[in-house]
Amino acid sequence: MDQIIDRPTENTPNGKIYKDSGITLGTFLGGPLVAGYLMAENFKKLGKEHLVSQTWIFTIIFSAGLIAILLLIPDDINVPNMIFPIMEVLLVRYLFNLHQKEDAETYVESGGEYYGWGRVVIISIIGFALTIAAIFFTVLFF
Repeated sequence: MDQIIDRPTENTPNGKIYKDSGITLGTFLGGPLVAGYLMAENFKKLGKEHLVSQTWIFTIIFSAGLIAILLLIPDDINVPNMIFPIMEVLLVRYLFNLHQKEDAETYVESGGEYYGWGRVVIISIIGFALTIAAIFFTVLFF
């Protein structure tokens, strides 16, 4: 007669977060804006709201710096195309491991879930389009 009903408790996480592999893929496909968005969304869900604005400030400064570097590299210097995406991925993996890994594992162990790959890919496409638009705007007006 007695049934055990699995009810959410006060400590059960509400919502989903992005796993490290999703953030890595998003960064590789969409660039630093996507990395910043995914990390900031995780900080919100993990209860570290104070790091959301810092994440966005770092993301904007890093993105602007990267665009400036890309535009200032002379044409006669041959830089491998993959060097910047690889550096971005390594940086975001380091930052995830430093600031979110333990909290993300605890979040999932206590009942939280991860977003699926489809959401990461869609966000990456949007982020890539925004990055291209920013580069186009910069070239056009500066």
